[in-house]
Amino acid sequence: MSPGPPSLEDLVRAICEGKAIDWDALEREGSPGFRNKLAALRVVESIARVHRESPPQVSAAEAPREAGTAPPPGWGHLELLERLAGGAFGDVYRAWDPGLDREVALKLLRRSVDAEAHADEALEEGRLLARITHPNVVTVFGAARIDGRAGIWMELVRGSTLGDDLKRNGALSAPRVASIIWRRTRR
Repeated sequence: MSPGPPSLEDLVRAICEGKAIDWDALEREGSPGFRNKLAALRVVESIARVHRESPPQVSAAEAPREAGTAPPPGWGHLELLERLAGGAFGDVYRAWDPGLDREVALKLLRRSVDAEAHADEALEEGRLLARITHPNVVTVFGAARIDGRAGIWMELVRGSTLGDDLKRNGALSAPRVASIIWRRTRR
């Protein structure tokens, strides 16, 4: 008798530990419901892999800033007010859009070889998201490339980040991650 597929918790643990997973074999053996969960876990694994690898090299002028530090003065028609967060490819700012007469969030990609390769994809993603109206999805107001930098500006949602929650409460346990994935794939 076959031991059956590993539990979601075991897979999450393997992802967190950077262990190799034979996704194709798991998909062949699993039920359709299990394959849906595997698809979500593959996304988690790809995100984990990106964060384990070193971020792209950027110039000192484009280096990430600490949250709350003074941002560059502006981008296109937007006035940048405060850096909220950042990642491997860019930063998120609280900005003022005078055309909309409101605060917005601006996701602004940094200039780098890696970021440039993703700029067109990011802009297309922004344009697609702008077509979606749903209470659990932020409203996207625009996506553009200005002065060689790609950006997407959207509804500003106030709250804590995953990083803040992790600092406050520590790492998510494998069972907690598995339960989140389980809920997401049941929809």
